[in-house]
Amino acid sequence: MFDKTNQGQWWDQGWKLVEGCTPVSEACLNCWSMSMEKRFRKETGIVFHPERLERPLHRKKPTAYAIWNDLFHESVPFEWIDQVIEMTLKAGQHEYQILTKRPNRILEYVEWKSKWQGFPFHFYDHNWIGVTAENQKTADERIPILLQIPATVRFVSCEPLLSDIDLYKYFWEFNENYQPPRFLDEGETYNIQPQILNPKIDWIISGPETGPKARPMKIEWIRNLYDQCKEANIPFFDKRNSLGLNIQNYPI
Repeated sequence: MFDKTNQGQWWDQGWKLVEGCTPVSEACLNCWSMSMEKRFRKETGIVFHPERLERPLHRKKPTAYAIWNDLFHESVPFEWIDQVIEMTLKAGQHEYQILTKRPNRILEYVEWKSKWQGFPFHFYDHNWIGVTAENQKTADERIPILLQIPATVRFVSCEPLLSDIDLYKYFWEFNENYQPPRFLDEGETYNIQPQILNPKIDWIISGPETGPKARPMKIEWIRNLYDQCKEANIPFFDKRNSLGLNIQNYPI
């Protein structure tokens, strides 16, 4: 699994079940997937491909699949989404990375699924749920929603990285039992950590925008993300090796 890291990829195979998308934030401006669809695709609107559903069943080797395009687009019915999620259970030898810019739709799906099955739904352990956060604005909009999603692995893709992003408040939380240093009575102890790790984000991916219209990324932005992850001991993947350190860590 993860055989293509030398190509800067954090998945092995793309599983394109949805074609079509619509812009939702700044990261969408130069979307490579949509540019390819404009060149080669004849259909219009959102199209679901049920004939591609069983592809993972025919691959025995454990594989990291990236599900394309945005499975949680507003035009994708929950019934379609549910077919995909249930297929991942049948082909459970693989990992499935579900990346979205619409995490609110995931919460809506979880509510729909929970009502349908009669008990709270939790994504299967091999369903990795992630959001794109290209700048501080989208990080602050999407990550709080991501943290509410019942998933075993949650990740954030800061690609294309369009500004400096501070994720400190999502990695750490205030320790309510903290007591400031003072003279102690014999046998007393106190907690000297005002901040404690909040292990709700399992992975950060980052990289610059690519292509002929790519917007510039400052090296300080990605170094800042890496330093934050290193302090919190959170796996970091430097997709384009921008730091020259070949950082390719996974949450496994």
